[in-house]
Amino acid sequence: MAEFTYYNITTFQGSDVDLDITVSTPLSIPYDFSGYGVRGQVRASYGSTGVLLNILPTISNSISGTININISADTMSTLPVGQFVYDIERYVTGNLPFLDSSNTEKILKGKFSVMPEVTRI
Repeated sequence: MAEFTYYNITTFQGSDVDLDITVSTPLSIPYDFSGYGVRGQVRASYGSTGVLLNILPTISNSISGTININISADTMSTLPVGQFVYDIERYVTGNLPFLDSSNTEKILKGKFSVMPEVTRI
């Protein structure tokens, strides 16, 4: 059974989100993202069929296991206030003979909280 890095994210409606997160194996070894891409989603709850947000993380450093989550203030202003769940998975990209193209692995998950904004311009 796969192990995850748990990381809870607290955000605010109408604010930019810019996070760098280092993802490690259960032995505290950073994931090597060479030959992989990353993707994720925010949903209301586990098992929910509706996607609140497609997270489009990028790999900041493939060797040190660092990914970046960047969400614009415009996108954040469309999300409802509440506590949701998210996960991010890594998947094989390119044509590397030593990687199985069906190898998709959940690597990061947690709560995704959206707090209300007060000041609106």
